[in-house]
Amino acid sequence: MPLTDPRLWIDVAMIILLLVTIGYCVRLSRRLSAFRAARGEMAAAAEEMEHAGERARASLAELRRAGDGLGAELEQRLARGRELADELRLMTESADAMATRLSLVPAGHDLDATHDAGAGQAPSESERELRRALGATR
Repeated sequence: MPLTDPRLWIDVAMIILLLVTIGYCVRLSRRLSAFRAARGEMAAAAEEMEHAGERARASLAELRRAGDGLGAELEQRLARGRELADELRLMTESADAMATRLSLVPAGHDLDATHDAGAGQAPSESERELRRALGATR
């Protein structure tokens, strides 16, 4: 076959194209292998993220339960604090009224006898303590 034969040139062109195709297939095979390896790593990472999400959801639920319990306890303490504040306000008002009455009673009078003589009520323990404290300061 001489060099001018067109079949020879077609065969050479086919050989060159086949070599290029083989090179491209080898390169594609390497990329596919790398992709498969990365896909396995990505699947493992996705699974790990899913487990982390589940743990986060469980932690949030636990925090919610703890927050609800603390909220209920705080409400109870606030209610008790309000009760004590109301009681203290009443005691303060009573002490102010008693101090006003005591400042009007002349020295030497029996304080228990002057307390609500018309109502027939005995003084409360806090009133007696206040009278003792005021008597001690005189």
